[in-house]
This record gives sequence, structure tokens and C-alpha cells, in this order.
Amino acid sequence: MPLFRKVSKNTTTVNNYTTIDGVQIPATIKTASEPGDYFIGIDTNGGLYKITKADLLAGLSSDGGSGTVSGNKTLLLLHGETIADSSTYLKSLTNTDVSSVADYSKFGGKSLYFNGASRLSVSSESFASGSNDFCFEMFIRWAQTSFSGEPGIFQLSSAGDGLQAGYSNSLGIAVVPISGNPKYFMIANGNAYNGTIEVMPNSFDYIALKRETRVVSGIEKRITSLWVNGYESVSVEDNTAYSCSKLALGGYYSTGYLGRFYLDDFRVSSEAKNTSTVPTVMLT
Repeated sequence: MPLFRKVSKNTTTVNNYTTIDGVQIPATIKTASEPGDYFIGIDTNGGLYKITKADLLAGLSSDGGSGTVSGNKTLLLLHGETIADSSTYLKSLTNTDVSSVADYSKFGGKSLYFNGASRLSVSSESFASGSNDFCFEMFIRWAQTSFSGEPGIFQLSSAGDGLQAGYSNSLGIAVVPISGNPKYFMIANGNAYNGTIEVMPNSFDYIALKRETRVVSGIEKRITSLWVNGYESVSVEDNTAYSCSKLALGGYYSTGYLGRFYLDDFRVSSEAKNTSTVPTVMLT
């Protein structure tokens, strides 16, 4: 059955309520959706139903409105309000002591708190698969001031829980003190590459790791790059055909390199996003 189909209904509006064949629905106008919102619809039999924003967008982007997602580029989507995948794929998460808190947030009033011993893991066969484009985006506010232990944010690998003691067939982001100043570095192309941009204390950093095709001296090359707050920090030519089964969010390498931070929005995409502009609204 199609998700959306035009159905003729008799409607009247009285006192800010719309009555559709005897069913009253609030007619309040909003200019933006909020986490947890539902949209109300009427099926082909005249019955009411509710649908999430994610499912609504999936239906609108499907072939003929059949509800079969076509070309959906968002593979994983996390917000601070709930520890669950908000993408249309509804990936199952394994949670080890991560909590949703109202201490700090970039969007929506809450963020996910990683306490230095917590992490999330998720199956990731479709993330950065083969030689395809990819993009990992996140907003991070650090809850620690010492980075001597090189805390990580995430790692993609084939290890059982995503934390892999090595860089082969792996992607990730962590922090390393360079000349006393903590800076982000990336894991890609079988190695670790130090970036040039420092951690911004007491605020949310917008961080992204992506691969795309660039023309360098007239030659097309596959480039993986790390971006911080709209600026490229480091890049490398990367032709690796990745084949990773797990994403670990909260650290890298091992449980000895877990970070303490607030995460408000994390998105994995199968395309290279424009990361030179810092998003001003919740990721979708």
C-alpha cells in the first residue's frame, strides 16, 4: 500500500481545529519540527495514522510513493534526545553506559554523554564500503581538559566491538597533544594523520571525516580529509577499499582510549557532504 495517496475528505475549521469527516485535528501552524513530533495522515480506508518525520521523508523520496527508500544517503543518525538511530534504517545500537543528559546541547535540549568508560557500537557493513564516498559528521563538546591519553571519538573497523588495535582497514577520529595543545587527528588509509586544528574548549566542535574525488594538478584523486569547524585540518590520498563490520562511538584502538565528551548529533552518509559550512540546525 502506498504511504501517501490523495483521498477526498470533507473538512471544516472551527476554533483552530480542523474537522475531517468528524475527526478533530489541531490546526496550529509550526515552521519547524521538533524531536518526537509525528505527522497525522489518513489512509485509503479513511482511518487516521501517525508517521515520524524520518519515515515521512523516506516516503517522499521513494519511487512512486511506495515506501521503498530510493537512494537514501543517511545511513546512521543520532540526536541527543534519545539513544536510538533516527535514520530510516533504524540501526540497532549496543549501549555501554552512554546516557542522554541535559547538561549541554547543540540542538534539541539534550546530548549524549560519554563518561570515559562508555561507548556505543553498531553494525556498519554499509558505512564507507568499498571505494565509495562517505562522510561522518558530529558535534562534540569535551568534558575533559587533559588529552595526554589520546582519547578517541569513533573508530570504524572489523573488530568485534569496533575498537581495533591498529589502523589497517579502519577509519576514525581522536585527539593527540601536539606541543602541549590538543589537536584532532584522523585514522585513514592504514595510518594516523595529525591535524592542524586544536580542540575548542567549552563549546561544541563540528567535526567531519569524509572521502571524495578531487582534481589535483589535473588528475582525479580519491581524498580522505578531516574537517573541524568548517576548515580542513588534514587530508590524504586514499584508495582503500574499506570492508568494516562495526562502528565504535566513544573511542578508538581499545577501551584504554575512550573519551569523555558530549555528543549532539552524529550522522553517517554515503556521500561527501559540504563540510566547509558549519550546520546551524539539527542534522537530518
